[in-house]
Amino acid sequence: MIVTIDGTASSPMYKFDGKDGSLDIYKKDVEYLPYTFGKKDNVLIIGPGGGRDILYALAGKSKNITGVEINTSTIDAVRHFKDFNGDIYNKANVKIYGEDVRYFINRSKNKYDIIYLSMVMTSSALQTGYALNENYIYTVEALKAYIDHLSQNGKLVFLAHDEEDMSKIVATAISALSRNGVSVEEATKYIAVLNKDSTMTHNHGGNSQIDSPW
Repeated sequence: MIVTIDGTASSPMYKFDGKDGSLDIYKKDVEYLPYTFGKKDNVLIIGPGGGRDILYALAGKSKNITGVEINTSTIDAVRHFKDFNGDIYNKANVKIYGEDVRYFINRSKNKYDIIYLSMVMTSSALQTGYALNENYIYTVEALKAYIDHLSQNGKLVFLAHDEEDMSKIVATAISALSRNGVSVEEATKYIAVLNKDSTMTHNHGGNSQIDSPW
């Protein structure tokens, strides 16, 4: 199922029966990679949309999952179709906030093991009222705020649409790290870029997957 915003931006909603055993299917997706190493107890998902990224956190057995979604209509849609998606937004370890991420992150006192943004940036957003928010999400100020809210050895994760978007994110991340006193040379040691097309295999259903050694 696809949740659309003003007929432009879209977000997938996956069918899920609510059972933990049914989450194993997501563990070979490249989107699950951040949950295969390091700490993952406390997770912040920015722009969870139809809830797909919540499923990856649930598959990773994260204890506390927080989602911040500016489009409250999307939240309403996920809750309306709870029988389809396993009622993921109402699980005991999931909290969803319908607000602008800049306000949420600036007042939050929490530290997160993973801060996750999966293709939140959309070219179609430039045609909608959410453009200002999405532009903020990828500013130097925003990335610095995310970094400041990471736990020790925490991970800031982006899934971008294409190489151009990822190049912009990497450049912005280097600038954000520099504001924390990290040189450009040192900053590159904190950044890893995975090219999905070059590392993925495809199953018979047409879905991209990664052969994980974990």
